[in-house]
Amino acid sequence: MPEQLHDANSLIEREIRQRATAVESLLDANVVTYIGDIDDSAQGLLKAAIESISPHKRKLVVCLETTGGSIESAERIKNTFRHHYSTVDFIVTTFAMSAGTVLVMSGDNIYMDYSASLGDR
Repeated sequence: MPEQLHDANSLIEREIRQRATAVESLLDANVVTYIGDIDDSAQGLLKAAIESISPHKRKLVVCLETTGGSIESAERIKNTFRHHYSTVDFIVTTFAMSAGTVLVMSGDNIYMDYSASLGDR
């Protein structure tokens, strides 16, 4: 069973990387995807991810799905994005609630599926 889980994770990660590469090319931007709570660990993960990108383009596109979390962490994440990029766009395909809504509202553009939502939990 663990081998099957590993294979599924590898398949999903490969698919996300391929699609992110396509979006990067289409939008002339760097892309990061984050699914999870907005907290101190998210801030650390996203900071490390942003700092590892080379070369940096002028625009960042963030694909985000979150039930929310800490407003303070959302503020620090926003500061990290803005330190490295002049334009920050968000893609919300499902939901970005609570602190996720605050983070998304810091963006220059927000792209959402017709059934996606922002708001409070």
